[in-house]
Amino acid sequence: MKFAKLFDLEDGEQVLLTVEYDDEKDQYELVFKTDFDGATASMKLGYKEESMALESMEKVELERAQELRSSMSKHFITF
Repeated sequence: MKFAKLFDLEDGEQVLLTVEYDDEKDQYELVFKTDFDGATASMKLGYKEESMALESMEKVELERAQELRSSMSKHFITF
């Protein structure tokens, strides 16, 4: 399985999903990243097992990536 997915959105923006391991939390994380005017916003979901994080990432499709970016934009403040 892949450890990353990159979505090119219709508006020219991108959403990057990666599966990473956090040593301090001793967990795998599904990380969503996107850019807002040069600033990177991210959201992390924690999993006990790598397979769970990878399976969750595989389920994310273009429409969901667009929804996530839209939701993140509502909470992201640029200075």
